[in-house]
Amino acid sequence: CGKPGCTVGCECDRYMEVWNNVFTQFENDGKGNYSELKQKNIDTGMGLERLAVVVQDVDSIFDVDTLQALRNKVCEFANIKYQQDDAKDVSIRLITDHIRSATFMISDGIMPTNEGRGYVLRRLIRRALRFATLMGVHEPFLYKVARKVTEVMGEAYPELVEHADFIARAVREEEQRFSQTLDKGLEMLEEELAALEKKGERRIDGAFCFKLSDTYGFPLDIVNDVAEKRGFKADEAGFNEYMHQQKQRARAAWKGSGEKDIASRFQGLLEDGLKSEFFGYTALTGVGRVVALLDGDGLPVEALPSGSLGYVVTDQTPFYGASGQTFVNIGSIFSPLRAAMRRCCSSGPTERNTCRS
Repeated sequence: CGKPGCTVGCECDRYMEVWNNVFTQFENDGKGNYSELKQKNIDTGMGLERLAVVVQDVDSIFDVDTLQALRNKVCEFANIKYQQDDAKDVSIRLITDHIRSATFMISDGIMPTNEGRGYVLRRLIRRALRFATLMGVHEPFLYKVARKVTEVMGEAYPELVEHADFIARAVREEEQRFSQTLDKGLEMLEEELAALEKKGERRIDGAFCFKLSDTYGFPLDIVNDVAEKRGFKADEAGFNEYMHQQKQRARAAWKGSGEKDIASRFQGLLEDGLKSEFFGYTALTGVGRVVALLDGDGLPVEALPSGSLGYVVTDQTPFYGASGQTFVNIGSIFSPLRAAMRRCCSSGPTERNTCRS
């Protein structure tokens, strides 16, 4: 950049960091006190893709052969060329990165939801879709990029190939869902920014951000993306407070409503795009992927501890849904099953094999 102080760390990109060393020596107790660790270590930042940048002599991880294939596929679907427009290049790289991450997350059994890891996944897909619209792409195509991820990385990660159809379907359904609300949300946000500009204000009220999220499914991070480019800032603290209050109201309403209202919880899962294929007419047993967990109150959780009650949603099931839904007390199924297994396994080999089948 020509500045006298230009050295390592300058933002002009004269230097590129591909590896750093962190010497982990102390533990901070949170109060500013440091004590020496018994087991000290050295943490390096030399990941596989950083190493590939050096070995392949390219400028960034997006130029490494594997990511370049994904990047080029994004350009193909968007009908644009890379390194022709800086703003579009940012969008291309972001979409490439986000959809690769989303593909692996779905392969690991995570589905787009409004809680926990599922919410992280939903934000990745929706943010990628937002940047696709900035490039002028208004048709679903991210699921096709996900297909390319499974193709390029499937040899090293066979589970991607195994679940390729499932992954593509999950991404496409999330694209279609969000496309219906994206335009409306952007329109409302533009009106709000214009109103604030007239008043000389630069802060977007948390209540408005919450309304966009709660009513229209328009996430806060996209509000931030749009706002920051225009010199505005969203009231995240206010947004989080409204979100917390809503969760408290929902939890209180659920606890006082009785089990019959579990239907509304499953309706929410349906609206989130979760589906369960019924194959009970052709088989009585099978293997399903867990796509959602609810605790005993019907609230989404990441795990159900041993001995707790809850609800499990799988992508396919032999259980028949009476009147649209069946509520299964898993303990009531497994208790007699365990007793039967104990009886079978205490008898001869033939009976034990029959029990297993």
